[in-house]
Amino acid sequence: MSNFSREYSRETLAERRRSLRRQRGWKVLRTIWRTLVVSTMAGGLLWSLTLRFWVLSAPDQVQIEGTKLLSPDTIQDLLALNYPLSLLQVEPQKLVHKLESSAPIAHASVTREVVPPRLIVQVQERQPVAQASLAPNAQPFPGQPAASAKQEVWGLLDERGFWIPLEQFTNLQSEEELPKLKVLGMRPQMRESWTSLYQEIHKSPIAITEVDWRDPNNLILQTELGTVHFGLYGANFERQLQSLDRLRNLPEHPQFKKMNYIDLRDPDNPYLHLTPQKAPNSPQPPKKPEG
Repeated sequence: MSNFSREYSRETLAERRRSLRRQRGWKVLRTIWRTLVVSTMAGGLLWSLTLRFWVLSAPDQVQIEGTKLLSPDTIQDLLALNYPLSLLQVEPQKLVHKLESSAPIAHASVTREVVPPRLIVQVQERQPVAQASLAPNAQPFPGQPAASAKQEVWGLLDERGFWIPLEQFTNLQSEEELPKLKVLGMRPQMRESWTSLYQEIHKSPIAITEVDWRDPNNLILQTELGTVHFGLYGANFERQLQSLDRLRNLPEHPQFKKMNYIDLRDPDNPYLHLTPQKAPNSPQPPKKPEG
């Protein structure tokens, strides 16, 4: 065999091998492509079938935990979800922010569950410690109407001074379930002062049933010893309460029943204001007989 024939045979074999490699390469690519297409179609079908079940279609798929004073309907109103709603559209952090921005909720958490599809909402309610009336014509608390000069607006306060509309605590069904302490003339700017004032009156050995703040320059408390005037609330308040405690035997004083109020503006010099006594009626001259 000539050199030319041998070279031709080697070239032919090399070309065939290259052709076979190209064919195998295209075959592998087609196999991979078909696998991707089938996998994508199957995944899409499974996704579409599953997605139908990842839907909140009614409020009973929202499980609410931790409520004592609030009703589940109140929480549903605060969530304001539009049904039907895909679980994938639910943003737990946004719902938490919405709940914690409302007056009755101190803390909240929202969890999504796929099987079965539902939301688990856990809440920690604010605990009301006092009934409160808004001062006439005062700036309203967030979400509350302003109080007019003729109509009082009543709500609830927690120990940090958050105002809670009374109607939101629907499980407070009777007067016996409401806080016993009352606050008259509350204003939003008094929140910080209320926090410290409440802590002081809460630990006071003298029972206090009412805080009258309608005059910001004269804090008036109703206590088991009677009405007490404290003047402008401030750093002196703790000493004033201590002075009040030293007067706990006051009911034994002979003038106690004539007392109008106790003046504690100066805690070192308590002053007892007595009810003014009415002057006795002057005797009327006898009528002159007729005739």
